[in-house]
Amino acid sequence: MEKINRKDFLIKIFFSGLAATGFGFFINSCSENKTKPAETKPSDQRDESKNNDPCNDINDLTQQERQVREAYQYTSKSSKPGQNCANCNYYQIANPGETCGTCQVVKGPINPKGHCTIWTKKLS
Repeated sequence: MEKINRKDFLIKIFFSGLAATGFGFFINSCSENKTKPAETKPSDQRDESKNNDPCNDINDLTQQERQVREAYQYTSKSSKPGQNCANCNYYQIANPGETCGTCQVVKGPINPKGHCTIWTKKLS
């Protein structure tokens, strides 16, 4: 059996790994059944959609409006005692027969039990 020195062994291992990785990328790129990756949502919206919250339907919003909603960290359930959308100065009450109100800043349906970082105490 032929002896191989450490340097040659490491070089062969390196290039074998490189070839295997390249082959894997090649096979993956040749796949006919490529699927489009799922769109990601902010974590709070992804979790709330499982609860079937009607105030979480943001399909009609533009990308910019969604970004504002995410930037202000809107969530449909407040974690801050005494602070929720219903007692925020920017909240506008829902129409009769509807669950979700609106906000002067954050667009889209707003849960009165929700919260965001721009919450401001309602002026009397």
